[in-house]
Amino acid sequence: MLKEIRNYINDNDFKMIIYDNKINIVNYKLLISLEEDYISFKTNNKLISITGNNLVLKKLLDNELLIKGIINKIEVINDK
Repeated sequence: MLKEIRNYINDNDFKMIIYDNKINIVNYKLLISLEEDYISFKTNNKLISITGNNLVLKKLLDNELLIKGIINKIEVINDK
């Protein structure tokens, strides 16, 4: 059990978990844009943009975001 907790704490993989009206993002690198209808951020090798309505950051930590609102589109672009 201790090994599982250690793996969880030391996990550096990017994760995006999509719920009905929110998205939880773990291990992002840089928040680029934050607007009511558009949010973009960078991971290690991708640029991700989210468009929608009434987008609000409910959680903003060093490596985690929780975005709530009406999500219309998620676009992932490979960053070179």
